[in-house]
Amino acid sequence: MQLHALAVDPTVSVGQQALARQATRAALGTAGLLEAQRGLSLSSVPLELGVVAPAGQGLGDLLGRLEAAPWAWRVWVATTASEGKAAPRAIAAALEALGGCDVVILARGGGAGVTTAYDSDEVATAVCRCQAPVMVAVGHTSDRSLADECAFASVATPTAVADRLSAHLEAADQALVIEARAAAAAARAVLARAGSALE
Repeated sequence: MQLHALAVDPTVSVGQQALARQATRAALGTAGLLEAQRGLSLSSVPLELGVVAPAGQGLGDLLGRLEAAPWAWRVWVATTASEGKAAPRAIAAALEALGGCDVVILARGGGAGVTTAYDSDEVATAVCRCQAPVMVAVGHTSDRSLADECAFASVATPTAVADRLSAHLEAADQALVIEARAAAAAARAVLARAGSALE
């Protein structure tokens, strides 16, 4: 038996993609954008969430985990393709549109890294320029994209993003409880001193 290649698509060449990624990384670094997301801070109470993801199990798992958490999330979802010529522009536009949220989640449920839009110049630049912290969960530990490198945070899976945000809110809630108790104790002390002064 003999096998013959009928066609080769150079646009999915791993070598070509590595060169393109390197060029984009260099351009973003020169423009001072590569570390832009690292300079942002996550709100102490991030309840306004923007989600950019293709329809499918990854998005469903993320939304399900958010719904199960005890927080009053307000979630805006932009469903976009993760592959194809139109995907980078659609993802970039969605990131820009959701930049007013407390945090933007760029997610997908997995797939072949070399055929996705998350290594594109358009998406990487949009992540860097986004006004909100961008948390990227578009692959797993062995499938890291350029968007992961540019983001405020790179997380392995969409549900892990939900867990991380929930833990952040839990810590903020506990801090408020401690502050409230300290304020109440201080108020009681002031009242006690005032009462003693009147005696």
